[in-house]
Amino acid sequence: MRHTDAGHVTVTETARTERAAGSATRHDDLTVAEVIDGVRELGVELGREDREALTRTLERIRSQAHGT
Repeated sequence: MRHTDAGHVTVTETARTERAAGSATRHDDLTVAEVIDGVRELGVELGREDREALTRTLERIRSQAHGT
């Protein structure tokens, strides 16, 4: 989560939500790659190993959520 020029932005394992005063809340479903890009856009520095570990974790979470 972070406050940005776009408003309050939250990135989860599956989505990005933007809330700005006076505007409708925007919610977008994200792919794993988009989640990685989203957290980097929020200022989280990820090295190659961190990106790979986060990618594996996100894929595992999504797999478990779908029962596969």
